[in-house]
Amino acid sequence: MAPKLRGQGPRTFISYAFGNSLAPRLAQELTAEGFQVTLVDDTQLLGQKSLAAALDDHVQKAEVVVAVLDTKANGSPWVCREVEAAVRHQRLLLPVVQDEQTLPDLVKDIPYLTERNLNALVLAALSPFALLPLDTARPFQFEEQSL
Repeated sequence: MAPKLRGQGPRTFISYAFGNSLAPRLAQELTAEGFQVTLVDDTQLLGQKSLAAALDDHVQKAEVVVAVLDTKANGSPWVCREVEAAVRHQRLLLPVVQDEQTLPDLVKDIPYLTERNLNALVLAALSPFALLPLDTARPFQFEEQSL
């Protein structure tokens, strides 16, 4: 795993279908790695004027959107809406597919992670943040830095 970020890691929204067991575990692991994780359940959205607007706001505030995709998520209009919001707001989208036998339509044409390679999730999420130009005269030369 990458070095601990001490709560300074990227703001990360986890999109998932209600009842998914991987999403809370993933939120815990990413938080332990220093990510600033938002995992919203139905009870947190009770009383909101617009569920769609509230979820869109969470996605917009995130830098990274992790979409946990299983058969339930594949049929969920909310997960689909959150993924579309991530694309619309140009957020880094990292799909995690739980069952490759029923690959969701949302990720058929894009790279995705599976439960077997979740360690790559931290590195993939950090790559846009960890590679910074060090010399403005040479903006296309990057060096890896510890955060």
